[in-house]
Amino acid sequence: MPFTTTDDDQQLYYETSGHSGPTIVFVPGYMGIAEIWRPVLSRLGGQYRYVIYDTRGYGRSSKPEDAASYSIERHALDLNEPVTLVTHSMGCDIASAFCLSNSTQVRGMIQAGAHYDGKQLAEAGYTVEVLCGKAHIPSEAMGFYMRLGLSEHVAIEATKWPAYARRHNAHALVNFEFRDRAKEISVQTLVIQGGNDEDAIKMLVKVLPNCSLPVIPNVNHLPQTEAPDDVARLIDEFVK
Repeated sequence: MPFTTTDDDQQLYYETSGHSGPTIVFVPGYMGIAEIWRPVLSRLGGQYRYVIYDTRGYGRSSKPEDAASYSIERHALDLNEPVTLVTHSMGCDIASAFCLSNSTQVRGMIQAGAHYDGKQLAEAGYTVEVLCGKAHIPSEAMGFYMRLGLSEHVAIEATKWPAYARRHNAHALVNFEFRDRAKEISVQTLVIQGGNDEDAIKMLVKVLPNCSLPVIPNVNHLPQTEAPDDVARLIDEFVK
């Protein structure tokens, strides 16, 4: 299994596939494991180089105990080299933070199941307690992700993570604030949003200067697992 070591001595699990064309890195969100991208990856052609990985605190990657190891900005430091970023939910925040400090490294950004920032989520009721109040109870940890629309065989992975890691990531998520910096993200951006999740990105698409918004009808917060054919097509069209 391939692992890479970060500059703060954490190990991240990753997989690569495809050819030596442009690199596309898939950044998962609050369900921070590579598996959420497999339905899309299996539908993409092999003309690009694909990287999927488990973010810190999830799956096969390191799970540091220090809360500071989980900030959005710290997650963003785990990315490098010129890439196109395909992101989901909390991963959109990670990619945005990376763009703000490394704009020349990002060829383009695709966000799925996006929102403006953590402050917006908290105001909408997605508090730390809602996100992980019962993370220590295995059935509740799995149930949380199934209620978001994940299948049982993926959601059950949440039962394997320490509750503190999910709690630290929840704090990082709701405490991330763009303020007025979103307008500084100049890279071409595609926001893929489910029709049932459209309210979450109204503020974001208003301020991103180079943003387009395809909406997939009757899809909730996980376009990549609910409508993988549509998401794969949109990724391919964007990267071309």
